[in-house]
Amino acid sequence: MAVFVQNILYATFFLALISETMSQPEQGPCPPETLDITQKETGNIVQGKKEFAVEVFNWCKCSQRNVTLDCDGFQTVEKPDPVQMSISGFQCILLQGRDIIPFSRVHFKYAFDDEFPFYVFSSAPICPPN
Repeated sequence: MAVFVQNILYATFFLALISETMSQPEQGPCPPETLDITQKETGNIVQGKKEFAVEVFNWCKCSQRNVTLDCDGFQTVEKPDPVQMSISGFQCILLQGRDIIPFSRVHFKYAFDDEFPFYVFSSAPICPPN
């Protein structure tokens, strides 16, 4: 039942996002909102810190390359999988800069005292020609 409700929520968000994207073409093909960042506590404790699972979902009809998150102040005692997320200065780079294809997810975990407020710093949409 929970999966069904989650799928309904994703579909509703997707339709709202398509409507919003079509009504605001000046933002380009993939405004930052098309990368949806969610996270939750896993219930695990790593070196005395809470573990969090992060999911970044690409709602855009285009792939997004070189996706970076603002990680200024980010700390973790659990090193994320470097293929999924690597830290470079104040930015977190997803998938080593490779494309996040449309309607797919990137996952990584970290552990610290509190949830970190990730947000999209930049991305480069790669859209097929019409």
